[in-house]
Amino acid sequence: MSESRHNPDQLLKEIQADEENRNKGHLKIFFGYAAGVGKTYAMLEAAHMEKQQGIDVVAGTSQNSSSFKWLRSSSYKKSFL
Repeated sequence: MSESRHNPDQLLKEIQADEENRNKGHLKIFFGYAAGVGKTYAMLEAAHMEKQQGIDVVAGTSQNSSSFKWLRSSSYKKSFL
């Protein structure tokens, strides 16, 4: 019976590290060179797929022009969120 016994302190550290990593959120950024290349669509599509898997999702945009006026006024966003 020469079974090697695991160090309980080391096991506890590994479990705690695993729990910390499991509880952290993830940041996903969608970059594109120009308007109209599909950044918003890709972001909303990814958010929708994550939500279907039961993952909490927060999606947002940042803009410096009026290129997103169509998104606020259309039913496009309702189909995803």
